[in-house]
Amino acid sequence: MEEFERFDIPPKLLRQLNEFSYGGFLLFTFDNQGSPRYYAQFDNELNMMALQKASEYWLQGVHEINASTIKAQLCGEASPEPPEDDSEYREDDWTDEDDFYS
Repeated sequence: MEEFERFDIPPKLLRQLNEFSYGGFLLFTFDNQGSPRYYAQFDNELNMMALQKASEYWLQGVHEINASTIKAQLCGEASPEPPEDDSEYREDDWTDEDDFYS
């Protein structure tokens, strides 16, 4: 089996990401071997705790969506769709638009 050196995101790119963030970032990705990796940098402890809490809420939401989908599949029902008026759900959204335009 061939040995591959694990890929790391270049430090220059991480510095640039930090420059464009307000207070820090938390990035999850996979390396070239398929292993989960994370990169984090925070300007202070308050920003770290705020991003940690936001991440917890996001993970809880994903867990609830997955649980509902699995439950519906087990019961032979259609997967639940997000409500039409749910302003939090945007299929293509990967940023927090409200903060972006503030």
